[in-house]
Parts: sequence; C-alpha cells; structure tokens
Amino acid sequence: MSDHNITPNSFDDWFKKIIEEALKKFQSENNIPYHSPNTESAKVVTLKEAAVYCGICTRTLVSRVREGKLKSGGTGRNYRFRISDLDDFMFNEEN
Repeated sequence: MSDHNITPNSFDDWFKKIIEEALKKFQSENNIPYHSPNTESAKVVTLKEAAVYCGICTRTLVSRVREGKLKSGGTGRNYRFRISDLDDFMFNEEN
C-alpha cells in the first residue's frame, strides 16, 4: 500500500505529526508537562528544565541566548524560558 501521491503539504503535515508524537513521548518519559507547539504557552521553565526539555547542555542554551538565537527572561543568571520559545528554537532554528 504505497502512497506515491505525496505532496509537499501532506509531507509537512505528516512530519509535524511524527515530531509532535515523539516530543509527547519524550516529555512523558521524563516527567515534563506537554505543551503543544501550536498553542501559545505562558509556562516558564528554568535553565536546567529547558536543557532537559531540549535535550542539550545548559551551556549551549546560555550561548544561544547570548548569540540572540533564543529568547529568555529573568535577571542576571536566572534564565527563564517560555515553552513556546523553546519549541520555536528546536524546530525552526539551525543550532
């Protein structure tokens, strides 16, 4: 049952669905609350929580903030990240 009529839009939809399912599975296995990339979330997380969420080192996140590739809030070294900003960073940016 091969589907040879794949359009770019159907592929994009399929790919987004696969990525979203993988993200849900990862977050449930690591006790991270799921927030859909399609809904704006005001939930903020700490630097360590953001690193676990993204699956990268905290130093990498800090350097991306300093480079201007990732938005963060907080004062001094108290970085705070919105889940929606992390989703945008992971899915739309070239790291």
